[in-house]
Amino acid sequence: MQVIVRDNNVHQHLRRWKKKMNLGYRHIPIVVRR
Repeated sequence: MQVIVRDNNVHQHLRRWKKKMNLGYRHIPIVVRR
């Protein structure tokens, strides 16, 4: 799972993750501390 690729990539990934998090998740330990 390579999530830390670039600030821009991480931002887009978080955007999609936020949508999935809204589905049910809330606090997931996944490279969220920039």
